[in-house]
Amino acid sequence: LELASAHLYTLQKNAVFVVHERRVNEQGLTRLRTDDGWISEDLNPLSGQRGPIVVPLPVAEALEYRVVLDDGAVVRETVELSSAIVQVVPRGDRVVVDDKQFSDHPQLHCVPRLRLVAPVRGWISQRLNREPPDDLAVVELVGLADRALTDRGARGPNDGTTSSSPPPQRARSGGLSTTMTPREGGLLSTTTTTPRRGAGAPASLASSSSSLTTTTTTTTTT
Repeated sequence: LELASAHLYTLQKNAVFVVHERRVNEQGLTRLRTDDGWISEDLNPLSGQRGPIVVPLPVAEALEYRVVLDDGAVVRETVELSSAIVQVVPRGDRVVVDDKQFSDHPQLHCVPRLRLVAPVRGWISQRLNREPPDDLAVVELVGLADRALTDRGARGPNDGTTSSSPPPQRARSGGLSTTMTPREGGLLSTTTTTPRRGAGAPASLASSSSSLTTTTTTTTTT
C-alpha cells in the first residue's frame, strides 16, 4: 500500500487488470489493489507531475445479482454510505446493476458499490462495510441481466414511459472519475499512462481472491 515498499514490475500502457480494493495510504494517495499488488490511481503530486495513471473501462452489459444477506440489501440514493436510504431489497430478490464503483468514504476502506436500475434505482454495497471475516456478501452475481428486467427498471412509475437515467455517481480522487466494469470480486480497469520515475509505481504484493475472466496485456517484470 505504501510507496516505500518494493517495486516489483510496471504495467505497460493499455494493460487491463482487475481492481479488488481501493484505499488511501498514509501519504494521502489513492491506491488500487490488483491481483498482484498495489498501483496508484493518480501520479504523485510530490513528483511535480499530475494526472491519472489508470482509467476505468465502461460497463458493457447490465448484470443481474441475487440478494443473499439475511437482512437484505439497503438501497441508498448515491454511491456514498451517508446518503439517504431508498428502500431495502429482501433476501432472495434479484436486482439489475449497470455500474460498479468504490465509495470515497471511508478512505481507509473504500466500499465497492453497485448501481441499481431495477427493481428500484439507487446504490447497494456488494459486501458489508466490515473487516474480514465479517464482511459478508450482500449479493451474488447471477449473470447477464434479462432485457425485460432492465426495461422495466427504466420505466416511469406512473405512465409506463421511459425516464431518463440519472447521471452516474462517480467515486473521485484527484479529479479522476472511476466508473468501472462490474466483475464478481473486482473492478476492471486499464492503464492510460506509463508511470514515470518516482510517481505511481506499483507497491508491495498482496494476495487477492479470484475474479471472473479478464484480459491482460504484456507487462514488463523486473
